[in-house]
Amino acid sequence: MKNMKSIAFILLITFFCLAVAHPALAQKQPKPEQVYHIKITPMSPPRPAMKYRLLPSALDTVPGNGAPLYMIGATQVPTEDAFNNQINSWLAMETTTLPRQQIDEKLGTKPVEYVFKYFDSAARQEQCIWENHYKTQGFEALLPHLRGMRDGSRIVALKARLQMADGDYAAALNTLQTGFATARHLTPQSVLIQQLVAAAITRHMLDDLTEWVGSSNAPNLYWALAELPHPYLDVRDTFDQERFGLIFSFPPLRDLDKGLSVEQWQQVMEKLPQMLQWDNGRSEISKAAQLGPAVLSIRLYPLAKKYYIDHGMAPAKVEAMPVHQILARYIVESFQEETDEVLKWQALPYWQAHEQMRAAEEAAARAQAKGEAGPLGWMVPSVSAARLRIVSVDRYIALLQCVEGIRAYAAIHNGNLPDSLADLTETPSPIDPVTGQPFPYEVNANVAVLSAPIPAGGRPDQGWRFKISVAK
Repeated sequence: MKNMKSIAFILLITFFCLAVAHPALAQKQPKPEQVYHIKITPMSPPRPAMKYRLLPSALDTVPGNGAPLYMIGATQVPTEDAFNNQINSWLAMETTTLPRQQIDEKLGTKPVEYVFKYFDSAARQEQCIWENHYKTQGFEALLPHLRGMRDGSRIVALKARLQMADGDYAAALNTLQTGFATARHLTPQSVLIQQLVAAAITRHMLDDLTEWVGSSNAPNLYWALAELPHPYLDVRDTFDQERFGLIFSFPPLRDLDKGLSVEQWQQVMEKLPQMLQWDNGRSEISKAAQLGPAVLSIRLYPLAKKYYIDHGMAPAKVEAMPVHQILARYIVESFQEETDEVLKWQALPYWQAHEQMRAAEEAAARAQAKGEAGPLGWMVPSVSAARLRIVSVDRYIALLQCVEGIRAYAAIHNGNLPDSLADLTETPSPIDPVTGQPFPYEVNANVAVLSAPIPAGGRPDQGWRFKISVAK
């Protein structure tokens, strides 16, 4: 029962986070971007240029593993819905309207102070090794730290806002470093849900920086933003783990070229129905699994033979293969073939791959609906929405870097806004990682509009419009 609950937890959360990936769920009507009205204070980047950093520097980190410290901090985060809802509502408020006394009371409790203490320390460790056991337990692996990391980082983001409101930019920068490092520390050896939590944490810190760039006399963070890793969250290892999730869940399937004993196959068949039930009984394979391993094998065998004959294997060779061997190979190889048709597009930049990625997902969904997919075709990851959510972090960073470039330009041009982003020769504007093109930019009546339109299939919080004017 415990294992069943763990499988349910991982699959349910992952499918919830990726549900919007299916193109059919995208709204047809255009949605408005988030609009920010920012009054900037002209400000040149500091000298030395790297005076301000958004990640702890080599000078600030110490040998050690941050994961145990994060785990301790995560256990101290209040779990009451009322508390976390209150934090979220404060994060949505303008900094100048925050109820300071009420917030100070909330953040001044011992558990919350421990969150700050352990997150600060963990963020400055040289390594973060989670040992999440996904490679040995597959879909049964638990990720108990994610909720505390997510909710604790919101508290960190709120603390940074208070420090900015006080004009204590040095303290705010230290707190932001904790938040940015926390997100980065979630990415090694991570499954997709962990990357999505890392993206959400980074977004909270970037929301804080949106307040920063519009604050009076705030230091210019152009080079601090430019120095952040690109991409900020590296998903290559994550999607590799997704590709082999089936084998991680069924260790006997790891090396089929060396053969599979009947006993090992029985272990797989006893466990496989647990996984198949998550398609809610829609497929014929799932219905067969409910009747037991023998019925499932009988249902799969003709499909496996057809699969290998269609792939060019001689019929005589197919007939000669032991039943359990051909079934095991069929389950693994059909799943990996279908999965690779989607995941191969992760090797390309988002702007170059997103249309083909969504087309591959649509093809997989059609094959599943027609009964033409492999037995685990319903498990083929639909990742375009997740990829967009992750690349939106890089987009947000690039936008804020543009704003800081504009602040730097205004500082040396008598408070004037640039007519074009091409004018930012001293602080060049990055391209939009979603489109591969420069961000749209125009100036009218002393107000600059810097835009990142909502991409196809995107959500309102994945598009921005900054209306920028110079504070007098």
